[in-house]
Amino acid sequence: MKKNFCILPWTHLNFDVSGQTRPCCIYQGRIMKDKTYPFNVEEDNVSDVWDSEDLKNIRERFLSGEKLKECTQCWKEEQGGMDSKRIRELHRFEKLYKEKFNKDVDWEEFISNPKLYYLDIKLGNNCNLKCRICSPWSSSKWIKEQKVYDEHWNMEWSQGYKYNDWADINDEFWKEIFDVIPDVHYIDLSGGEPFLNKKLYKLLDYCVETGHSKHITLHFNTNGTIFPSKFIKEYSSEFQWVDIMFSIDGIEDKFEYQRFPAKWDEVNDNIDSFIKYQKENVSYGVCSTMNILNLYHLDEFVEWVESKGLNYYLNMLEHPNYYNIGLLDDRAKRVITEKLSKLKNNEVQKVLNYMNNNSVDNITMAEFVEQTANKDIYRKNDFKKVYKEFSELIRYDYYYEMKKDLLIKK
Repeated sequence: MKKNFCILPWTHLNFDVSGQTRPCCIYQGRIMKDKTYPFNVEEDNVSDVWDSEDLKNIRERFLSGEKLKECTQCWKEEQGGMDSKRIRELHRFEKLYKEKFNKDVDWEEFISNPKLYYLDIKLGNNCNLKCRICSPWSSSKWIKEQKVYDEHWNMEWSQGYKYNDWADINDEFWKEIFDVIPDVHYIDLSGGEPFLNKKLYKLLDYCVETGHSKHITLHFNTNGTIFPSKFIKEYSSEFQWVDIMFSIDGIEDKFEYQRFPAKWDEVNDNIDSFIKYQKENVSYGVCSTMNILNLYHLDEFVEWVESKGLNYYLNMLEHPNYYNIGLLDDRAKRVITEKLSKLKNNEVQKVLNYMNNNSVDNITMAEFVEQTANKDIYRKNDFKKVYKEFSELIRYDYYYEMKKDLLIKK
């Protein structure tokens, strides 16, 4: 295969919180129905998306060796020495194919006959948190607050924010999903908060009742605020494998600052409850999204997660770009590199490589400070109190003086 080849357009569909579709969750675009409108499974058939001319074109571009501009995040991660989603998914597919057919991939045969093995379903934006790095697009909890900022900035974006419950109410979508379940081997479930979704157990029941659960791996991204006792005790053992990843970007007061209004002690106790019900086919881990707010204290996070005996994955934030770690100036990057290099941790080193090999254009640290200060005012938080050393490193006060007259009113 070509050097830049990605398997996902042949094996996978992502359904985002609004029902629109992509070949993968970090693809910067949508699968288009025509030149103007993207597909949306609130009204379009899954089969039409899978057989669409746009998805066929994406496949052809990869076959030609093109380095797709919509796949920037993977190219940046690979440049920094990280195993990108493109690389990880190719390895996973090759392993699945070997197990399923007891032979190496017959690329010519498979490329001509795409098969939907992998579903990534974001079950709407129903969520009980409004994390700093999130938005009304992915969290319904954000909508009211975002309207305050948009009115302050005289923007009209708020008109498009809504509670997206398409996955709760669209029975036709689920009928189509049930039709492809016999071929599916991996289902990624997120949100919003997936354990708040009403149709989750309808999907699980179908998989179990038809026996297809035995060849399906479930992957959850959860914020850890909910302990789904019913799922853990009654459903988890029915599937080939269950992988539950807790989205944790820091610990203690830094966790509460970033994942507002969650309480650290409650989430920490919930994680202990999950671990208590350890089963042979269930794994737990932590996914931390690396951004400006949590990078400096990554050593504290690593110490905590290793004390739990959990695996962890350090996911790189690309947008919003005022949280991208590439925004840090050279002095801050040097200090952070020196601090975190002491861990002698390969995964941390990959994050440092990413930071030092990337920058953010057309935006400054002042934008980060303005965004941070506005949220502090609205939420009655205090960045400088929670991040005393880091605020001094990035010269928070200097940029605050530049922006203070532009902030929302208390």
